Amino acid sequence: MDPTPAGSPLCSCSPGSSDTICIYLAVSKPKGWLHKKAWFIAGIFVLLTIPVSMCGIRQHRVHYTQPEL
Repeated sequence: MDPTPAGSPLCSCSPGSSDTICIYLAVSKPKGWLHKKAWFIAGIFVLLTIPVSMCGIRQHRVHYTQPEL
């Protein structure tokens, strides 16, 4: 038996509950390969963000201690 009401694919809650909670519950359930793919893509973005952030921090430290006036 599917607890999802007809016409509301994101909501698995009762009709009187908050929409935000329904969407959170529907999104937070692992969905197999789609869930793993999303975590993989998120991990790629994190790995790309780390060097960019380190470069920005380094530049900030250099120019903060030796400003070009």
